[in-house]
Amino acid sequence: MNMASTPLAIALALMMYVGGCTNSAMGVRRVTLLNVADPGAAGLVAYLQLRAVPLMTLGGGETRIDATAQVREALIRFMELAQLRIETCAANIANLNTTRDAEGKSNPYRRRFVAVTPGGGSQTCLDESPFTLKYEPAHPDADAAGQVRYPNVDVGVEAVIGLEAARDYELAGAILQRLDPSIVISSPVRLDAEPPR
Repeated sequence: MNMASTPLAIALALMMYVGGCTNSAMGVRRVTLLNVADPGAAGLVAYLQLRAVPLMTLGGGETRIDATAQVREALIRFMELAQLRIETCAANIANLNTTRDAEGKSNPYRRRFVAVTPGGGSQTCLDESPFTLKYEPAHPDADAAGQVRYPNVDVGVEAVIGLEAARDYELAGAILQRLDPSIVISSPVRLDAEPPR
């Protein structure tokens, strides 16, 4: 296996670039991202551009981020967006087999996803794709043909989106800490939280 092309090697190279944070002669802290090597870094740069954060594009797919209040706020919002994506994926997985709504009617849970709004905010949307049909004639929610409508949730898709969101959170947190070492970042996953019902 060629280590240079694995996701781990790309992530390590990216972290070395993030680790290359410098103090200029004027005292401005900055981080250089190699966003061409990592889709997560490219997504972060696109989000910063969406929020009209001034960035400097360098040659070779690099982007320089200077420590400003606007950058700090945008990175925090990006982390909140990643946290919301993680929580939404967890709720989708928790409701994988929910075939009834809160009123007890045969109305399956509909998958949710997080969309970024034009200003860089977020909106939770319903996925209108069709429900999954399973032949289970003994199920109380089966129709006349014995088909049961299950949520339109794919655990594999949710796992990938959740992992990407966790990486986005960690990347933005690492950059934020490099730009301002006094900031303490917590994990995007709350281990003491009650599971959704």
